[in-house]
Amino acid sequence: MVVLLAVILQSSRIYYMPRSPQFWVDSAAISQLSMSDNYELTATWHLTLFVVNPNQILGLHYESLKVMLFYGDKENSHKQTLAGQPVFPPFFLSTREVTNLKFMLATKKAYVGKEVANKIREEMAGESLVRFGLSLFVWYRRDVKPLIDPGPRFLRIFCDPVEFGFTLNDRIGNLTARPMACKLDNTLGRERWTLLLDENR
Repeated sequence: MVVLLAVILQSSRIYYMPRSPQFWVDSAAISQLSMSDNYELTATWHLTLFVVNPNQILGLHYESLKVMLFYGDKENSHKQTLAGQPVFPPFFLSTREVTNLKFMLATKKAYVGKEVANKIREEMAGESLVRFGLSLFVWYRRDVKPLIDPGPRFLRIFCDPVEFGFTLNDRIGNLTARPMACKLDNTLGRERWTLLLDENR
């Protein structure tokens, strides 16, 4: 009886425990990738994200979702941002619901410096793979009626590396592996979180 009760309580805890939103990169393509002699990057990225509400009993209100694309290590992503924008107006996902967000990011003659420019050229000439990353800034509230969620809650999520494969002498690349799971960033301290919130509001 005690064992059965423990199993029931544990199952109830898993069922009712709130879970954070989940994101996946479903498709990605890059076109018109070029690097000038002055280390200026031009490119357009076409992306589709899957957004998942994994909760059994809670809906999720997404108040804001900003996407930033970077090159290099995610630890320095705020210093190597190439393109970024809010993706969609607020939207709602009911329990266990999945939706996709299609959007485009572009940069034209963005100065990236000699080191980054040479790395991108080397990747295209070597493995024919160029690796970028996505940083997602998510503000959401839980639908906990009749209670009031004190949110909004903030998440920073990384999708990296997003690898684009290129054919020889082609400026068009496509995602090499799909779908690709994105991961919650748990590495930042309270002060850094506050700074990022201020920078990306």
